[in-house]
Amino acid sequence: MFSAPNPMYSNKDYLNCIDYAKIHYGGKHVRDAPYLIMEHPFCNTDTYLIYFHAKDEDINYAQQFIYEIQQSCKFNAILSEYPGYGIYQNVDVHDSVVEQDALQLFDHIQDKYKLKNNQIIVFGRSIGTGPAFYINSLRQCRAVIALSSFTSIRDIVKEKTFEWVANLIPSKFDNLQRAQNAKSPMLLIHGAEDDIVNKQHTEILFANLPNKVKAQSVKRIRPDMTHNDYIFEHDIIAPIQLFFPDLSIQQRFRY
Repeated sequence: MFSAPNPMYSNKDYLNCIDYAKIHYGGKHVRDAPYLIMEHPFCNTDTYLIYFHAKDEDINYAQQFIYEIQQSCKFNAILSEYPGYGIYQNVDVHDSVVEQDALQLFDHIQDKYKLKNNQIIVFGRSIGTGPAFYINSLRQCRAVIALSSFTSIRDIVKEKTFEWVANLIPSKFDNLQRAQNAKSPMLLIHGAEDDIVNKQHTEILFANLPNKVKAQSVKRIRPDMTHNDYIFEHDIIAPIQLFFPDLSIQQRFRY
């Protein structure tokens, strides 16, 4: 599906914080998918955020990103790992495998912590918006946050090369199709100056949400923000606090 970075952690780095979701296919247990548990560092909360990280990081790098958000927002976090990343090795890397893991992790977390739908938030960043949109097309939750979304991998390739080259690529992470079946409200954040995934992808995704979902959703196109360069407090924290005011620890930022 895509090349993974060299592992940035081992089991020893997160003793007692790594757990596994049992993944089943065709009624059989086929693998154990690791995830990192990050309880809120200083607040008691019954809200859980399930995070799907970007392409060039694993959960070791992603935990720093989530920890920064937890300083301003009250939620416990579950960080999903992808096949071929970190300690999750010896598994075929394919978008369908990532999607299977994501959906079954969602069900596993809901069952493990006895959560209602409105106690779960799903958050995907870049490639992680693939599993996030997939879950939203099949499960209900409080909301889904999508940072730097794309309509599909094929569409990104089409923009970077030629249409005939893109047509040779199987459709992977068809977020546009999943957006049309979205079940939960969405917060879509995108950089106006993103030169990896053009902001138009998020514009199209938002436009294709079902009307009932769109009415409860918010799109934030952030000026001067790129795919990887942003002002954390204003481009990430502020939109999340405004969308989830009850989870905000302090209202420091305004538009």
